[in-house]
Amino acid sequence: MTKADIVTRISEKLGIEKGDVQATVESRAEKTGRNISKNTTIKIPAHNIPAFKPAKVFVEGVKTNVQVK
Repeated sequence: MTKADIVTRISEKLGIEKGDVQATVESRAEKTGRNISKNTTIKIPAHNIPAFKPAKVFVEGVKTNVQVK
């Protein structure tokens, strides 16, 4: 599901304009953090973290030390 799909579904379900929903979805993108050494507030930009979820066959193969084909 893409961000555009989320915006479309929310706007249809709640009856709100897509522009308003888009602004709300985009506002969740960055976070506020603290720089402890300088005692200042900083904005942390949005980022994507790649994820890897191995298949059960792979996990079992690693546990039993068997080569997976």
